[in-house]
Amino acid sequence: MKKFAGLVFLFVALAVSAQAQISIMPKFGLTFSTVSFSEDVEDLFDLAGIDNQSKFGILGGAALNVGLNDMFSIQPELLFIQKGTSYEQLGIELDFSLNYLEIPILARVAFGSDKIKGFVLAGPSLGIGLGGKAEISALGFSESIDIKFGDEDGSGDLFLDNRLDFGLQFGGGVSLKLGPGSVVLDARYGLGLTNWFEEEDLIDTESANRTFALSLGYMIPLGGN
Repeated sequence: MKKFAGLVFLFVALAVSAQAQISIMPKFGLTFSTVSFSEDVEDLFDLAGIDNQSKFGILGGAALNVGLNDMFSIQPELLFIQKGTSYEQLGIELDFSLNYLEIPILARVAFGSDKIKGFVLAGPSLGIGLGGKAEISALGFSESIDIKFGDEDGSGDLFLDNRLDFGLQFGGGVSLKLGPGSVVLDARYGLGLTNWFEEEDLIDTESANRTFALSLGYMIPLGGN
């Protein structure tokens, strides 16, 4: 985690020293997420007739866009983002909703006119788990359990081993010049690389977050060349 934070600092320091164009962008949006399990677990789900569905969530935060030239920029972000998944079988629903503080560092390539620009972006991300809820409901009955990270403490809550969620993000979008800044529509896919659980029991329980995010932001220039 210290190396990741150092990488963010290095990008910003280099850009500032080069007098790059710096912009800040508050943003908000929606997430559609699920969890990818190992083939062993997916086979068990299929055998039991369990349907794995996407979970809706929200995101919000800000991005710092550091333009190195007219086309290329580095874009570190600080986001609150919800991930999770949902399962259903014979009227029984089980929802997992997880809250993360996420720090992507993205390379961004823009193209188009001064008025309208398209862009593509990609890069690594680090998510820090804050907690969440697991809710089961059936026949009008529902129960909610807290999701925490770390070792179980006998409280009856659900614990996931890994608080940190390393991943990769890929996406693109369009920006429209409006007033002093630009309205930015961004769509991206988050590929989680960290397993929810460290230990494997009788079967391979490998699992990782998969997230599609759609956001709207307003990019405001702060200065530079």
